[in-house]
Amino acid sequence: EMILEVVERMLKENVNKDIVDLVEHGQWSSSVWQLFKESSMTLVAVNEKNGGAGGDIEDLLNIVRLTGKYAAPIPFTETTFANYLLEYTGLNIVEDLATYMISTNQTFSLEDGRLNGIASNIPWARHTNSLVAIATNLDKIHLVEVSLNDAKLTNGSNLAGEPRDVVSFNNAKITQISKPLTSEQLFYIKTLETAFISALMT
Repeated sequence: EMILEVVERMLKENVNKDIVDLVEHGQWSSSVWQLFKESSMTLVAVNEKNGGAGGDIEDLLNIVRLTGKYAAPIPFTETTFANYLLEYTGLNIVEDLATYMISTNQTFSLEDGRLNGIASNIPWARHTNSLVAIATNLDKIHLVEVSLNDAKLTNGSNLAGEPRDVVSFNNAKITQISKPLTSEQLFYIKTLETAFISALMT
């Protein structure tokens, strides 16, 4: 409860109409993000031995709900979900802003540690530093992290005006790669994504 009271107060005091409207111009609020970072909210549900703030996925989803309720224009859901995926697959979490792409309809291909392909509808890509994505290598699926500095971005948006960009990679060097994912792991990842998205909407 404590955590949620802190977050709600933070959002109530700092997210006004001007801040919410930033998103219509394709912008985000670095000041609100900074508050979340300083209070370690971006590390909730990350294991303490990996530098996390403790708490579990339920705590994190409750924070996601609040950011949705106040329409905070920050890639909180994306960064925390990306880090949760990295930790879940045994990789290192990222310090900076991140987003993700785990649609099995549009996958990147991986060969010799290089990533190729194009994916659309990537939330907040233009404002984040890392992309956590599923990629196919021969017949195996891996989770990879790659720098968005190595991507070609085309800006797009959803109906709410939030950034939903097209990201393409041409022989980009990946930063991390997981062991091949099992079908159970993939199913869990997809189920979790659904939980994050519905938390954001409620």
